[in-house]
Amino acid sequence: MKKFHLKSYIAGVLTVILVISMITTVFAAARSVTATVNYRDIKVNIDGVPTTLTDLEGKAIEPILLFDTVYVPLSPVARAFGKTSTYDGKSFTVFINTPNTPSPNAPKVESGHSRTNPAPIGTAQIFSNNDYTVTVKVKSVTSGESAWNLIYAENKFNDPPPDGKMYIMANIEVTANKINSDKAVTVDYFDFKAFSGTNAEYDRKSTVIPDKLSGKIFEGGTTIGNAVFLVDKSDTAPKIVYGMKYDGSGGIWFSLK
Repeated sequence: MKKFHLKSYIAGVLTVILVISMITTVFAAARSVTATVNYRDIKVNIDGVPTTLTDLEGKAIEPILLFDTVYVPLSPVARAFGKTSTYDGKSFTVFINTPNTPSPNAPKVESGHSRTNPAPIGTAQIFSNNDYTVTVKVKSVTSGESAWNLIYAENKFNDPPPDGKMYIMANIEVTANKINSDKAVTVDYFDFKAFSGTNAEYDRKSTVIPDKLSGKIFEGGTTIGNAVFLVDKSDTAPKIVYGMKYDGSGGIWFSLK
């Protein structure tokens, strides 16, 4: 029996991605290869222990033989070694991480912020509930005429701000630190609500947003995009909140100025 080595397997995964049917097409960076996949009842033995690889629903997943190389599914193998795994379809990258180990490039997270002391622009905060933990940061803010110019350029049918109002466009970064199941976290600009410096909620204006914040991320994934808010020109301390409950409690707060 051919022994399985995690190192060689990961190298194989990073080289090709398999989409399996009766005949499998292997997609690589700039080429495609049509090949026949062989099932040989290949067994996996980890540290001397016979191991059945399964998906999260407990269904067995059989390794395959392709071009004299054995390929096994990434997720159950990573779990067997105490790791987590995710695949980013945009960058075609496999991530294998140790759970609860922060990335060396992770932003500095500050605590002690609240509705009355919202986090300054560029400051990351952590939000957690029963399903997931995410790090959120307002990276930058564009306001007034500059924001309107960007919004108008995106769609000329966008309405200009009414008298006494102005647009604020916040560029927001969200990273999924931990998800309590193998599911994605949905991130959307509608998740953020704007309040005035005197703690009154602003109405949301329907606007076509350039590079809007919207998408799904799995554990370890990051998404960046824009959210647009319509606020009073006279407001010296507008702010936004993410994760606030229906009764107004909870959530993490960020300053827009």
